[in-house]
Amino acid sequence: MVGGFVAMAVCTLALAGCSGTTSAGGPSPSVPTPAGSGSPSAPATGPITVPTTGPTDWPTPTTTIKPRPGRAALDIVTQIGEQCPHRPPVYDPRCDPVPRPNTSYTVRSEKGDVVAEGRTGTDGHAHVMVDAGAYVVRGELVSGYQAAPERGVSVIVGAAELVPLTYTTGIQ
Repeated sequence: MVGGFVAMAVCTLALAGCSGTTSAGGPSPSVPTPAGSGSPSAPATGPITVPTTGPTDWPTPTTTIKPRPGRAALDIVTQIGEQCPHRPPVYDPRCDPVPRPNTSYTVRSEKGDVVAEGRTGTDGHAHVMVDAGAYVVRGELVSGYQAAPERGVSVIVGAAELVPLTYTTGIQ
């Protein structure tokens, strides 16, 4: 915990533009390198490059359902969260969420009125036609998972929106 705090403080100072001086105005002391790795390093100066992390080749889920004329569609997907405790740096389909079939859901309007309720199919999907507007979709509470997933969604006439409801155990 302390190491994380120190690293965060160093990054914060670096991003704030600290140029290697002390509060007294003198140069910062050199930071020694690990034993056997050479001479002490000088403090960093100039622009700092913060590496971006995370893969760019992860697939983006989409929906292919078509709403009825004058309506909007919600493609509700109940799924069990990522199957890997940490997201690998390169896309691995074994870590993708897996469908959670036959799961109850409720669709409520902004006012809290129940607009639709039902169960997902064997593939974990349910298709619900709604009027244009904002909704809250909530999955049922399932034993062994931290909470019932809930997601807010807004749709317009003629649009279909994917609504993933992901159950997690907290290890992700």
